[in-house]
Order: sequence, then C-alpha cells, then structure tokens
Amino acid sequence: MDAEIRELAEILSREQEVYQKYLELLTEQQRYLMNNDVKSVKTTTDLINHLAQEAADLESGRARVMNRLQRLGALKPGQDTLARILEKFKGPQFDELEKLKETLLDVHSKIKEQSTRNELLIANSMQMIANTMQYIHEINNPQVTYNNPSAAKRDSLHQKTLISRTI
Repeated sequence: MDAEIRELAEILSREQEVYQKYLELLTEQQRYLMNNDVKSVKTTTDLINHLAQEAADLESGRARVMNRLQRLGALKPGQDTLARILEKFKGPQFDELEKLKETLLDVHSKIKEQSTRNELLIANSMQMIANTMQYIHEINNPQVTYNNPSAAKRDSLHQKTLISRTI
C-alpha cells in the first residue's frame, strides 16, 4: 500500500503543477483578450487545451491508483475520496497528501474564477462586435430597401404595417 500512496502523492503533485500552469495561461489569455491579440489568444488556447488533456490523463492515473487501493482493502468501493483517505490514515506521507489536496483545491478555485472572467470578456467582446457591425450597417444603409416600411423596425419608422406577409 505504501507504493500506491507514494504514486498517489506523485500524481497529485504533477496535477498541482499542471493546474498552476493552467491558471497562469488563463491569466495570460485574459491579458491577450483585453489587448485584442488574437494570435496570442489562439496560442494560449491551444496550450490550455493541451494542459486539459494532460490533467485528464493524470486524473485517470489517480483513479487507477484509487482502484488498486480498493482492491487492497484500504478503501471502500465508490465511497472513499482523497479526503476520506486522509481522515483514515496518519503519517508523514499523508501530511504531504493533505497539503497537495489543499493546494489543488485552492488552484482549482482560482482556475474556475479566471475561466469565468475570460468567458465574460469573450462574450462582451462578441456583443461589442455585433453592436458595431449593426451600427456600421445602419450608417451605410439608412434607407429601408425599396422604402418598404414592413422591412424596417417598427420603432424606427413609427409606422404600422397594414399588410403583413408573415404567417
């Protein structure tokens, strides 16, 4: 069981490194989004996707170790989490796991927060682009085509349509 605990600690340590780098890339991505640096946004997005795959691989490895611990009888199938393992066992190797767990939870929380900010920036940028395109269209096309009031926004002409072709 000691080998499994050491392997679990190693996996958690690597996960923490991956998540820390993920957070750094999200922060960089935010800076690039604010500066409208599309090329750098694409580059960081590709790196983020690579790290997400690496994190998924590490999570699979962690699940395999947990399954081995279950087969050894150290854990109950489907009921034990890392927190429960740490509650059951004591010792220096478990203290290291506890620190890694706390660090992972902290970094994960920061990643979630930064990711939400970046998504909001992207959504706001897309809305600003759509609004700008609409303004440009209205400036370049002030008249409704064929002066057809039903093709225009009703509020903009303050006219009611007598006949409508909509069904």
